[in-house]
Amino acid sequence: MGQCLDREEPQSAEFGPPLPIYALSPPPTSANFGPPLPIYTLTPPPTRYLPPLPPPLPTRYLPRPPPPPPPGSSQKVDFFSEHAVKQKKLAGHWKKDDPQVKVDPITAGTKPEEPPVLFEPEVEIKSGKVSYRFKCPGSGLFQCCLTGLVFDMRQEAELVYRIIQWDQSLLQPAHKTPAGPLFDIKGCEAAVRQLHFPHCETEKVSLSDDLISVIHFTDDGMSILEVLKITDTHVIVDVPHLSAFGLVWDLIERFWGIKNPVKGQVLLFLRTIKHPETQKQNLDVFLLPCNIPLQEVKAQHLYSDYIPVPSNCKLIQDQTYTVHCPTAKKIQPEKAEFDVEFGPNYYPTFQIRLALNTSEAPLTVQEQQAEWSGSMTLI
Repeated sequence: MGQCLDREEPQSAEFGPPLPIYALSPPPTSANFGPPLPIYTLTPPPTRYLPPLPPPLPTRYLPRPPPPPPPGSSQKVDFFSEHAVKQKKLAGHWKKDDPQVKVDPITAGTKPEEPPVLFEPEVEIKSGKVSYRFKCPGSGLFQCCLTGLVFDMRQEAELVYRIIQWDQSLLQPAHKTPAGPLFDIKGCEAAVRQLHFPHCETEKVSLSDDLISVIHFTDDGMSILEVLKITDTHVIVDVPHLSAFGLVWDLIERFWGIKNPVKGQVLLFLRTIKHPETQKQNLDVFLLPCNIPLQEVKAQHLYSDYIPVPSNCKLIQDQTYTVHCPTAKKIQPEKAEFDVEFGPNYYPTFQIRLALNTSEAPLTVQEQQAEWSGSMTLI
């Protein structure tokens, strides 16, 4: 590999003898070593472009962590799992088979319900009877703002509906009683998929309770439809064909034992009576379930002025109520029991006589456990 070069170096006692100096020489090409090895040039691999990462989520969408479980509770708060679901859904790359996502088996595969489109129907009043007409533009959910009815439509159609009188003789053998108005609906049967009927329950109702159901009247008789769902406001059923539909209660389940309240409304109508001898005002007070349309009451009292006031309340069947009004000259009757009735006629529960020059009157409807109060401007 190298040859030693003879060169005289000065010797020193301090450093000792000089070290030999080697000179590198090129490698021999004799047969002992063989031919020289080839030289390879390394080529870099092709560049791979990765897809860009999704943009970071805005911090305003981050949910607030739920409160910790109470001391001693075995409940585990899996906030990070819920947070991962929300974040991935917002980012647009959520998958049902993601191990970080826990899918609710009850709601899996279902789409969130969209609120119905409110519409105001055409109204026709004849002899105190109201008829409603709705020209549906297409498929979707549509809610009547006057009656609360919701139509789940397949296609464009025109519907005509009205409230008719219940026949109690048909309900009593089945131990049923009305729980809402009886709607007579006519139109294209193939266009209506489902109907949502407004109820007046104050507590959540389970399908297994058999408390409330939908009666369907046809030329062949009466039948009970299967309830698909009960929400906080409506009862939903499929529509076999259009005719008369109405909500009914089971008499034993609803009125046996403790009577639960219903969602009610207090409606006020003012009548001015001008007589040569006496001039006065009568304020009519109606206590009604909340699913009775206001338009139906107005149609039967065309000569009275409706006074809009906050009317929501809770009422109990057969409970005794009284009315207090400091400016009243007379109140009749002094007390009255609330009866859940759904027409066809609507009469005032109380009548308050006021002086003709009365411009404002405070009013309280009271029973033993609760009360409704309001102040109305009459002029």
